[in-house]
Amino acid sequence: MSYASKWEEVKALAADFQRTQLSGSLQKLSERNCVEIVKKLIELNLVDVIFTCDGKEYITPQHLVKEISDELIVSGGRIHLTDLVSILNVDYNHIESKAAELTKSSFGDVSLVLGQLVNSTYKDSLASEINDRLQREGVITIAEITKNYDLPSDFLQELIDSRLNVFIFGVKDQEDSRTLFTEAYLDKYKSKITGVMSAVTQPLSLSQITSRYNIPEKIFNMKSGRLCGTITGSGNNRTFVPNIYSKTQNEWVDQFYKQNGYIEFDAMSRMGISDHKSFLKKKSDFEGLIYLNSCCVGKAISLQVDSGVEECINSKSWIDFTSVLPTILTDDDISLLIQKCLSDSKAYSEACVTLSSTIVASKSFIDSCVVLFDSVMLSKADEDLKSGKLFSVFAAAQAEKEKVMQKESVSSKKDERKKKAKGKEKSGGGTQGREVKMKAVKKKYLKGTQKADDSDVSDSEEVSATDLVFMTVEEITDFLQRKMKELDGTPIEFVIIISKYLIATLTAKYYEVAKALFANSTTPAENVKKAHSDVQQIVNNLYANIVLHNKALKVLTGDLQSQLEKHLLRTLCSDLLNSVVAYLSSSEVTAISGPEVRIKLINKLDEASKQALTLSHNSLNVNVDEFLTQFENSIECCDIMLKKVDKKREKPLISENRQNLILQLNETANEDAALVLHVAVLLQFNTVTQQLLHASGKFVPQLIVFLKPQISEEMYALFHECEELVVKQRKKDTSEDEKKAINERLPTIVAKVKELAIEKKKQNV
Repeated sequence: MSYASKWEEVKALAADFQRTQLSGSLQKLSERNCVEIVKKLIELNLVDVIFTCDGKEYITPQHLVKEISDELIVSGGRIHLTDLVSILNVDYNHIESKAAELTKSSFGDVSLVLGQLVNSTYKDSLASEINDRLQREGVITIAEITKNYDLPSDFLQELIDSRLNVFIFGVKDQEDSRTLFTEAYLDKYKSKITGVMSAVTQPLSLSQITSRYNIPEKIFNMKSGRLCGTITGSGNNRTFVPNIYSKTQNEWVDQFYKQNGYIEFDAMSRMGISDHKSFLKKKSDFEGLIYLNSCCVGKAISLQVDSGVEECINSKSWIDFTSVLPTILTDDDISLLIQKCLSDSKAYSEACVTLSSTIVASKSFIDSCVVLFDSVMLSKADEDLKSGKLFSVFAAAQAEKEKVMQKESVSSKKDERKKKAKGKEKSGGGTQGREVKMKAVKKKYLKGTQKADDSDVSDSEEVSATDLVFMTVEEITDFLQRKMKELDGTPIEFVIIISKYLIATLTAKYYEVAKALFANSTTPAENVKKAHSDVQQIVNNLYANIVLHNKALKVLTGDLQSQLEKHLLRTLCSDLLNSVVAYLSSSEVTAISGPEVRIKLINKLDEASKQALTLSHNSLNVNVDEFLTQFENSIECCDIMLKKVDKKREKPLISENRQNLILQLNETANEDAALVLHVAVLLQFNTVTQQLLHASGKFVPQLIVFLKPQISEEMYALFHECEELVVKQRKKDTSEDEKKAINERLPTIVAKVKELAIEKKKQNV
């Protein structure tokens, strides 16, 4: 249906509607027909109407706006939207929507505030009411108006700002714009404040003034310049300080400082100055002040301290500053001045010492006091040596040192094991040719232990020095009073102070004197004891390794087992027996070049040692079990304590040697393929059997065959190929081309051997 046809239909309906209205009652439309007609018009968007709440009436939006405006005027310029709902019988949403439109179209004349419509007439009326109240009371706040008129404070603030000096005549508070005063109100209290403040001569809290004279605190205004004073603090702690009071304080401080060269903080507090440092820092003519605990001093007193220290150093004497500085300074104050003087001058700090908080002495003076005791020290050390006191003290020190050495040995083992695993240190795993010898590892371990012993000497000496008393404080005091002529007339208090200072120095010096005297008298015995301790440690290390290697031999069978057993007897077992023989015969281990030399030295020993060690020597031609049995029996005659290798000790020893192998494998260059293969095979043997094998390079092919069933095919193939290439490389009949090809291939194989051996190791650790 076209628009023209629709319009014709509407016109026809309108004509029918008009005729019906003009006709008699019998021709009027029913209410239902009217509803249908209007509904049709709305559907065709030809009319825009709003239903009333009961649905019986219609109203256009424009007419609704007009009725809202009329009702606003009727209600005096302020009406709530909920009241319009009941008056106009229209839904609240329509009322709210049209009220917003009315507000926008009024150009500020109508405002929508908290669901209420307010026009300019009401605003002007409200402003007049506020002004009437302000003129009546003299002061008014937004909070009070909000309670009275049930309107938001922001709206009221805007209303007052726009109508100030038009409908509302007053002055805003400079600090709080939400408070209004009248000019008359301000003038009244300004005169009152001026009168009160002019009579004040001491600081007075503003809260006291406001409460006593009933003055609002908000109207205090010091910018007019009519009040002679300042306000300090903030909030409820504000205080008015008259200018006359501040002037009196400044004059007193200036005068006192000029006369004395210092300012006492207690005196400043009595003058009402609580923040001393801030007050003095404002004084531009006070330069170079030094702030102490109870006072501050100027340059003059600081120079007194400097000159006193300088004189003390030059005269090689001492000085007590309580006798030269003002009595107002406490001991702590003097101590701070002395510390500043010494810290500012390196020459002073190196040439003198502080004996107490107030006394300084030159180091030359201290040294002259110490020298007086030299002869007494020598005689007392000789007496203590003869009485056996030095022996008991230094024997205790030696015992303490051995305890520390054992603790350091355990901790160094743990640290060394961690470092070896990370590849950060070089230790152990040394080889002879292609042979990995555990003995070399242990010798390095022993050297590390010896260094630890040396580093712990000072600790043990400090412990023992406290047990070796030279003199008491009373004895030192009496001695100084008798010996030093310079101390004539010196207070006994100073003698006691310097005696307390010297006692530590004298005790330490006496310890060194006594130690030197004792060392000269006991050097031979000490050397013997040290040699015994060293050989005992070497023997125990070698013995433990042999026991572990022997246990590894039990895993093998046949010809390989017997060959490795003979190798162990010729190497580590021979080294173990050589160490004991060399110790008993006072020979060097390196001098025992073979079995013939060893048996000659054994024959020179006493009968018991000769018989026991001969059996051990002969057992080297039998087997390892027999050698260990004979050696354990023969060691008793050497006064050497042999530690048993139990499971608790076995585990860390195997772990340590295993870390040595990993470290050696990492550090060996890829060019040394024979050594890499040797170490990798030993490492894999340990991984598979959890045992520590002692084998030279010539046993590598046999060990690879032994390991074949227990390792992966990839690893066996690498080991086998590497072995063949190493053998061909060393053969004389290998051509140059073959050697070149081998040299190109070997680094790649060696790198894979390293990687696979270490990777397998990590998986099994």
